[in-house]
Amino acid sequence: MKGTATVFFNALQPGVRLAVKARQEGVAQWESLVALQMNSLRAYVDLGLAQYRVAAQISSPQDLCEALDSQIAVCSFLSHRLLDDNRALLEWHQTTQARGYALWRAGLIALIFRY
Repeated sequence: MKGTATVFFNALQPGVRLAVKARQEGVAQWESLVALQMNSLRAYVDLGLAQYRVAAQISSPQDLCEALDSQIAVCSFLSHRLLDDNRALLEWHQTTQARGYALWRAGLIALIFRY
């Protein structure tokens, strides 16, 4: 009975190694996504707080005009920042997909050529 369990366990080893690699890769990709999202969140919060400070300083019509000019500049900056974040997210997605495919392919090749 002990010999049968050992044979069964040895047969499962490539699958177990592949599952461990997949989990490790998944954790690494989630960590990179969280870092990307946290950097974006920090930038957006800082921008919002800065605009709130500008709005709190308005006390005359001239200040209002300057604040509106500032809003136009912020909208331009924000649109570029959103495009940059979108590109970074697309790169993350492509990297994750390529790594997952490579892992899947390596596991499949190992399985095919094992038997």
